[in-house]
Amino acid sequence: MNKINNHLKRITVLCLFLTFFCHASYGSDTGITAQGVADMHSVSQATARDMALEDAMRKAVEQAVGTLINSESVVENYTLLSDRIYSRSRGYIRSYRILGERKEDGLYTVEILAKVGLENLKGDLEAINVLLSRSHNPRVMVIIGESVAGEKLKIYEGLSITETAMIDQFLTKSFKVIDAEMVKKTIERDQLLCALEGDNALAAKIGLQYNAEIVIMGKATADPSENIMETNIKSIHTNISVKAIRSDNAEIIATESASCTKAHVNESIGAHKAFQESGKKLADALMKKILEKLRKDTDLATVELTISGISSFSQLVGLESAIKQNARGIKDIHRRSYTSGVAKLELKLREDTQAFAEKLLAIKTGNIHIEVTGVTQNKIDAKIKE
Repeated sequence: MNKINNHLKRITVLCLFLTFFCHASYGSDTGITAQGVADMHSVSQATARDMALEDAMRKAVEQAVGTLINSESVVENYTLLSDRIYSRSRGYIRSYRILGERKEDGLYTVEILAKVGLENLKGDLEAINVLLSRSHNPRVMVIIGESVAGEKLKIYEGLSITETAMIDQFLTKSFKVIDAEMVKKTIERDQLLCALEGDNALAAKIGLQYNAEIVIMGKATADPSENIMETNIKSIHTNISVKAIRSDNAEIIATESASCTKAHVNESIGAHKAFQESGKKLADALMKKILEKLRKDTDLATVELTISGISSFSQLVGLESAIKQNARGIKDIHRRSYTSGVAKLELKLREDTQAFAEKLLAIKTGNIHIEVTGVTQNKIDAKIKE
């Protein structure tokens, strides 16, 4: 009896420890109820139960992916949800509790309450692929000017140390990166310097010219200190600051900065190492902001619709009304300007811009219809046609 009591005490202590541990660890987790089903006709009951439990875990992960993008997106783009995510579903399930299970009509059903680690899922390459696919795989261009010991900002013919470090990080997360070396060879240095110094419209223009939806522009500086404690070792401090700019509308979608300090006898080697480390750190932080912006845009995107060839203000009012009534997926529409037959409208969309552009083609008011002449991720150009 004493052995049993001692054993029960150990179990109680273990349960209390696990309860405390789980409570302390699930700050970034979410509780999801999911139901899994398996056919019992061709397998044993025990195997069917395991299969149903696995199915429930997969569905819990699917729901968690949905919270990161959009529940409608999951339904509409089910094929984008990678099997490789689901094959590792147990890795995202922190813990689970079986709420109920039953056998009925040859099926075994298990319902669970699962704790899903959202932070792991957010950082997972496959989850990022889902989000990038929803955003039509935006291409990124990285141009960073470097300066050491107060010298003028340099734009190297090839890739700078900071650019290389940042590009490597973006490539590991499946971003498509446009080669900036060609840009440096063809764009005048003064223009690149102006873009680096804060001319967002020029940065966006360069991005459009080279088919990059997102342009990352910034400056990296390295400042060596005096020798450390009468040695020949110097402390080199680097600082990098960048902006991520949308090419189609020059919108700043993210900013980030990072710093690093390295000690080395050689000033150039120390700066090289510091640029490399701070570049990687900055790229990781910037990617999180870009992905969060893309995630929000898949939920409710802001799109600029420019329509030309409008004959009168009353015709514009009629077009706005027709768009609201017939184009599903639109939440709000705001008129920004109307001048010389050209209207600029700001739309709040619950769906993909290209899908919405296709719907515009079917809208008619009277004997006129809308012809789409251009589409980017955040802009639609159109004209009135009779």
